[in-house]
Amino acid sequence: METSIGFQPFEGHSGSVTALAYSPDGSLLATGSLDGTIRVWDAGTGHQVGEALRKHTSGISAVAYSPDGQHLISSSYDGTLRMWDTATHQTVPRLFTRETHGGILSVQYSPDGALTASGDSDGILCLWEALTGKCIAFLNHPGRINSVAFSPSGKRVTTGCHDWLVRVYDVQQGELVFELIGHRAFVRSIRYSHDGSLLASASNDHTIRLWDAQTGDLLRVLRGHRHYVTGISFSYDNKQLVSSSDDESIRVWDALSGECIVGPLYGHGGPVTTVICSPDRRHFASCGSGDVRVWRTQDGDLVIPRHAAAEDTTKIAEKYELKAYGSVRAVAWFSDCRRIASAGDDCVVRIWDAETGTESANPLVQHEDEVSGLDISRNDTLLASAGSDGIICIWDLQREELALQPLRGHSGSVLAIIFTPDGMRIASAGYDKTVRIWHVDSGEPLHVFQLEEHNRHTCSLSISVDGSRLASGPESNDRTVSIWDLLTNRPLSSPISLVYQRTLTSVCLSPDGSQLLSGSSDNAAYLWNISRREQVHVLRHESTVHRVGFAAGGQKILTVSADRRVRVWDARAGTLLQSLQHDSFIVTAAFSSDGSRIVSGSEDGELYLWDADSGRLLLPKVVD
Repeated sequence: METSIGFQPFEGHSGSVTALAYSPDGSLLATGSLDGTIRVWDAGTGHQVGEALRKHTSGISAVAYSPDGQHLISSSYDGTLRMWDTATHQTVPRLFTRETHGGILSVQYSPDGALTASGDSDGILCLWEALTGKCIAFLNHPGRINSVAFSPSGKRVTTGCHDWLVRVYDVQQGELVFELIGHRAFVRSIRYSHDGSLLASASNDHTIRLWDAQTGDLLRVLRGHRHYVTGISFSYDNKQLVSSSDDESIRVWDALSGECIVGPLYGHGGPVTTVICSPDRRHFASCGSGDVRVWRTQDGDLVIPRHAAAEDTTKIAEKYELKAYGSVRAVAWFSDCRRIASAGDDCVVRIWDAETGTESANPLVQHEDEVSGLDISRNDTLLASAGSDGIICIWDLQREELALQPLRGHSGSVLAIIFTPDGMRIASAGYDKTVRIWHVDSGEPLHVFQLEEHNRHTCSLSISVDGSRLASGPESNDRTVSIWDLLTNRPLSSPISLVYQRTLTSVCLSPDGSQLLSGSSDNAAYLWNISRREQVHVLRHESTVHRVGFAAGGQKILTVSADRRVRVWDARAGTLLQSLQHDSFIVTAAFSSDGSRIVSGSEDGELYLWDADSGRLLLPKVVD
């Protein structure tokens, strides 16, 4: 596969490339784009063959060649299917008529070429006569269908769905054979191995699942991608499975063992939309934000374009140090101070190595919306997460699986979560103006604290080191903090009234429970003596202070502000020790268990690791 000097292969689309299909003999590669066009290329050189195919009025979602190579079918977000003559590049008159609200998302030919199957945003699987374009069957789904695939025998057609399920149907009877349950997010892509023994499904839960295609039994789960898995394709000898992801990488897996044998491969400089293996059994193609690339399956060498390989893969590891996808809402340290957990808008919990800044475990995926609360048990065996989807997850960190089914009880978002020091209970705070206590082992609800009606939701929780006191900070203008006795489940006293100009944003009890630290929208944090109900210090920022915390010994305080600074204070004197500057809005921060380091998370997904004494940035590494 050679390209001439100065020539740019696969150049022509004006929008992101979203679909790929090899011709049956592997000589041609068809691409579909958000620019609404389809282009056909010489697969060995990247030269365009003929004119672009222009009839769709919106972006292309999928393309597929007929088994004899004489036709190409395309689906589009304009809600239409179109069939093309591959010799003339003209549309072939066919019906293929069905109105949809969000477009047709996937299309495939049956192995004998007699049928095509399409899945759309309305959740309709349609089977069409390829010769006439007549719909001969349609099957309703509860949500949109992201992917369709025929089995190699043509006897079954399978859908990958938005409701996390894979459904397998008998083509002749139009009846459901079985549902494959296991993914924890949308199923993005499904593919059969060419011998029909395996069925692979890729999901927004960052995993690929391999199923026995005949029985539906789960064989193995492939983990390694850091973000949504967008595309999968089996090699024609059935030995490898290639995957693409929004984490900007491509991986090649051993289809038998489930091990990643090549990759991660980088080169697109952005999310990779999909991949497809060539019939020549030696190569696969991938597409991204604006380009198409061809790789060698055996070793991952970039074949087209050759010149881009070195520059695109430079310093890839550094790029992903302490980098999440979306705003970081919560952080927590493990007690060994060697690992950090973070969570946020990408709906997952990530575990990081505090020495290298790389992810040290697979992402924990269950939440359907942003994760806003996070805590780790003292023995580092369990992690609790809370999200805007209204559920609480307790994770077994050794197995990287849920320890029990998600806890449900709050009506609305759960904003904060915290373990009691003995690890036997967790407290959660929600938008429903309640604080709930749960038993960790059983998940049973133990008690509900109801906030005063005039308060807004509780945004912050803190428990004293001895486990006797719980402070809840409602986001409110009435300037009160409730402190509860966790032994009796009764208020310790009447709510503490704090003098502010504006809204209370966060609270934290000192380790010995004698003092209360609070943040406010009046650009300050306040330290209070609880028993005397007196103000001890005022810690100033230039904007709202939305997160506060004590170091383990209680000698230091950190405050997080919308002025893009984390500040470290002497708790006894109230003097400023360090001011840590972010380039973007800081959402959260926390001391390590020994108080020596601070991790901070920002709106742009960056995490920073600091030396708490010197204020020196430890990670990401700064390259001179």
